[in-house]
Amino acid sequence: SRDSKRLLVANTDNGTVSIVDAEKKAVLHEIKVGKKPEGVSWIGAGPTAVVTLYEGSAVVFIDADKGTVLEKVTTKAEPYGVVVNKDGTRAWVTHEYPGLVSEIDTASRKVIREIPAGSHVRGIALAPDEKRVYVSEFYSGILNAVDLGKAEVVESWKGHSTDNLARHVLLHPTRPKAY
Repeated sequence: SRDSKRLLVANTDNGTVSIVDAEKKAVLHEIKVGKKPEGVSWIGAGPTAVVTLYEGSAVVFIDADKGTVLEKVTTKAEPYGVVVNKDGTRAWVTHEYPGLVSEIDTASRKVIREIPAGSHVRGIALAPDEKRVYVSEFYSGILNAVDLGKAEVVESWKGHSTDNLARHVLLHPTRPKAY
């Protein structure tokens, strides 16, 4: 959470998301969400969060305070990573196959557009200026920059030959680097 007091943990093995009190190191809730949750992100300052269901072709909105599911939204196949903008109005979700990024309006909880983003995309990070998302290709290790205004891949960087199976991407907070 923004205040660093709570953590969200996707438990892919049992179809739940744990809400953890980071100070007490205790699980507050374990919410049944569906098959193979992979990505999870707070929406704004919370308590709402969004979870991707890789085998469920859906995203689930949860209330972390109450430990409940709010709504399940059907998406394209294999949703994996998820990021949300600072004000909590938009979420972007990668779909490994067919290689898309879905943009979701978090208020209406509807997919508003789908952007071709590469091959087998999994990891996703939002640029600090919120004009691009960076997505990692699972098998190739390629990092693609998706311009959200143009709705297209505008740059790509090849990974090292040992960088295959790239599941996530993280942006350096002050330098133009991705990991």
